[in-house]
Amino acid sequence: MEQNGAPFISEKPTIYPTLVVGVGGMGTNAVRAVKRRLRKAWGGETLPAMIQLLALDTEPLINRLDQEPLYADESAYMGKFDATRLVDNLENHPEIARWWDYPSIPLGYIHNGAKQLRPIGRLSFFRNYVTFKRLLETKYAALDKIRDLEMAQNRRFPVMSNYQLVYIVSSLCGGTGAGMFMDVAHRVRALVRSNARVVGIFFLPDVLEEEINSDLQRRRIKANAYAALKELNYFQETQQFQELYPSEQRALPDTPYAPFDFIFLVGRTNRDGRSLARKADAENLAAHLIQLTAISHLSSEILGLEVNVVRERMSGSAAAAEVVNDRRTGRPPAKGNYLVYSSFAASAIVAPDESLVNFWQQAFLADCMRRLAAGPELNDPRQPISPQTRQKVVTAWQGLLARMRSRYLSLDNDRLEEMAEEVEEQRGAWLGFKTAVDETFRQVILDTGLRGALVLADLLAPLNPSTAPNESLIKQRLFLLNNHPVMEEDRARWRSLLAQQGGAAEQIGQIAGGLGDLMLAAFNPRQARDRARDMRQRKARSRLHQRRDILERILVERLFAYGAQMRELFRSQIDYAGSALGRANHAARRAAERIDPRIPDGTASTNTYYELETGAVGRDYLQHFYRNAAQVVYPSDWEVLLGPVIDRALNFGQAVGGEELFANLTNAIATERGLLGRVLQCVDIRHIIGVQHGEETQQARPLPNNRIQQWLDRLNPYIRWDSDRFSFHDGNLEHIRLAATPSTREDDAQLAMAMVGQEDMKWIPTGDTGRMDAVWIVHGLPVTLIDRLDEFRAQYENKLDFPAREEFHLHPAWVDLPEITEKDF
Repeated sequence: MEQNGAPFISEKPTIYPTLVVGVGGMGTNAVRAVKRRLRKAWGGETLPAMIQLLALDTEPLINRLDQEPLYADESAYMGKFDATRLVDNLENHPEIARWWDYPSIPLGYIHNGAKQLRPIGRLSFFRNYVTFKRLLETKYAALDKIRDLEMAQNRRFPVMSNYQLVYIVSSLCGGTGAGMFMDVAHRVRALVRSNARVVGIFFLPDVLEEEINSDLQRRRIKANAYAALKELNYFQETQQFQELYPSEQRALPDTPYAPFDFIFLVGRTNRDGRSLARKADAENLAAHLIQLTAISHLSSEILGLEVNVVRERMSGSAAAAEVVNDRRTGRPPAKGNYLVYSSFAASAIVAPDESLVNFWQQAFLADCMRRLAAGPELNDPRQPISPQTRQKVVTAWQGLLARMRSRYLSLDNDRLEEMAEEVEEQRGAWLGFKTAVDETFRQVILDTGLRGALVLADLLAPLNPSTAPNESLIKQRLFLLNNHPVMEEDRARWRSLLAQQGGAAEQIGQIAGGLGDLMLAAFNPRQARDRARDMRQRKARSRLHQRRDILERILVERLFAYGAQMRELFRSQIDYAGSALGRANHAARRAAERIDPRIPDGTASTNTYYELETGAVGRDYLQHFYRNAAQVVYPSDWEVLLGPVIDRALNFGQAVGGEELFANLTNAIATERGLLGRVLQCVDIRHIIGVQHGEETQQARPLPNNRIQQWLDRLNPYIRWDSDRFSFHDGNLEHIRLAATPSTREDDAQLAMAMVGQEDMKWIPTGDTGRMDAVWIVHGLPVTLIDRLDEFRAQYENKLDFPAREEFHLHPAWVDLPEITEKDF
């Protein structure tokens, strides 16, 4: 779909109603991996009803802490019965008596696996068939519930309600999975008929081989796999499978159907010789493919190519039924193509958003400590303050000084003595001045850190008054006469005017002035009256000035003491911030060490890591991410985070200890959802690739940790075939190679440059900046070319270890089904 000629990028991935049935131990583990991936894609704790999961196993369901939990309605316990008693009473179980004829198989109570014996797995299926049938029908019916379809669409997920997928995942090697998958597949097909696409994903022996200690068990799983492939190949081609199950009135399927639309075989090693590290990686590989078709931006592309191209090509291959008929008539078998098998590889690079945000939180916590101590410069607070920062403090101080002078001038002249007492007792009028000082301290700490607040405290209360700078409080004062601070000469003049006792010179002057007034009153009464009125006014002003001067001196002394107190408090807080900074730096280093491309850390974006899913970042990128995220940290964020620490110091006169400071800021950052949301939006895989490509361009050489190359180099289907031995080449295969990128290559020049050489892949823009997925599917493989198939058959025919070949089959008569190695064609 295009808009204005450009590919349309859906905001949400497309959902295809999907039922995943995991059979046996590996199938159950695959279901867990599928659930974890689909929950991540869906964005919720529970999946929508159009996604259904069912795990079948002969071991009881146990959810370990390190596993994705399966609920009771997502699993069926197919054990818990006495197989010996069941077989001894076959007359009461005619459905089982039709095929059970294994006199030498040890039975007993089935409660903890099928002992790698396929017939026991099938016996368990028949014994618990009714339970399986009920769960299957319930889950399939839930795929197209209208209410859940509307819920998904309301969340802006496109839903392809007319196209349903059923996946059956199992190994071909053990007892439970290999013993049940054939009946499960045909029972599913009988239910869905042609209304759903049924896909099998089966694990070959080499996936488990390295994790089995017993040589005999290694040989047995190869023999089991050969027998399972032999049966699968026959019934897939002939469509002749029918079985009467308990509680059913007729044999199923009642109409001939091929059980699978596609059969994926998964080995441990791909064509390039790269091997999966463990069987869990194979389980996650299967889960990755299922997720890409169930909920992803690639699902429509994958399914569309398979339907429109691959099935048309494969429909021309010869049917195996013809070969079987030839065998039964004794004629040589026809040379059929048998191109009904497939394989795949899925790979991804993931931007571990939770891990990156967690690292950012720890690194930002350290910067909060630096910001608190040293301001935006984020350097050592013990270093001298820069001239620019000092000028900020001086500007704030000048504003405070003007504010205090204005407040001082507005004081009620009738309450000056009362307010002097309030200042001494730190109440009333004092609180207005303290509030102004505290607000300035608060802003200075936010703008320049505690180091700047120390400079402000020194202006308020210089350590050495005699050498105090001119802009300090003791040099500037609050009470100004003609815009100048009050001097001692002014105070002497007031005392003289008010006839207050001063020094000897002042007393002589006062006596002389009194005699002059008496003489003037005798000779010029009018002038004496005017002079007396003027004197009263001058005395009133002097008295007022004197009272204001007294209040100002008390206030300055109180401000000086408060400034000295805050200086000591700020010094203590810097020390505490230093100890908290050490702990924050340690936490940031630990968070950085955990961001490794190949190490899951339990977060939602990384706990699905496996051999083919690699983290897009390592420690080399963290500095770039932190700088990029710094752009979304606003001044208001610093104020919200540091404000409570500053307020506690100013309101209660207490420094916050190092441990408490670390804990408080950690919690404050963790609860700032808006800030964390903006940082999360900075996680962009395009930025990661662009940074790396820029480094490669600068160094003029490819880097060994090139994420794009790591992503695509491993992308080769995980099955090996020997096309040199037989008349078959890769041109006979149908390949689907797709890559999901956040944007089109045309829209992102750096992305296009980083991906030069990968033009044979189809690039699908998704709009998802958190990950890039790729899938390579190959269809049209003949079973005869599977690597090590001859080795599987050799163990199948190993009469020394396994004298009864019938015990490898789900029906003793199926031992006579056509062989599948090349020499038999």
